[in-house]
Amino acid sequence: MNISIDKSLFRIILNNMTNVMLSGLTRQFLDTFFYYICSMSNYSKLLVVLQFICLLFLIIHGNLMASGIYLFFQFFGVFLCLWSIWVMKIGHFNIQPELKINAVLITTGPYKIVRNPMYCGLIIFFGAGITSSFHYLDLLVFLSLIMIFLFKIFSEEKFMTLRFGRAYLDYQKRTHRLVPCLF
Repeated sequence: MNISIDKSLFRIILNNMTNVMLSGLTRQFLDTFFYYICSMSNYSKLLVVLQFICLLFLIIHGNLMASGIYLFFQFFGVFLCLWSIWVMKIGHFNIQPELKINAVLITTGPYKIVRNPMYCGLIIFFGAGITSSFHYLDLLVFLSLIMIFLFKIFSEEKFMTLRFGRAYLDYQKRTHRLVPCLF
């Protein structure tokens, strides 16, 4: 059964709720969030929801901050994520595989080495935490998160190829997908 949401009715309800309860900045964030949710394919919605479930689980259940040498790797993972967002510019940041209308091909900074440095940074961060204090359930969720990232990456690469054509194909030849020198 496919349930269709009337976007204009949805926006009216959202505006009425947020006018009463939320500040302007929070309302703008929610407007943007719901716009993306409504514009995503069901496949993308599923991947994004599963990604956030895994991330929340690892944050709440797992040992978020590692110790010893693993703490260094976590700092590196956070640095890589923040550097990636800074180079990309926050306006181009996207949680879904489908591209934004204003999407641009970024090939500088960490994107010069790997095509998905934010995913790489998250994997390094959570991988260090799990390695520091190992639990089988955390490992299972972490491996699920990596699989979700891979599904998102493969889907995004199709959209990138359609949008940027030869430029993206050349970029793929010069860089690795997720791990420098390996993948």
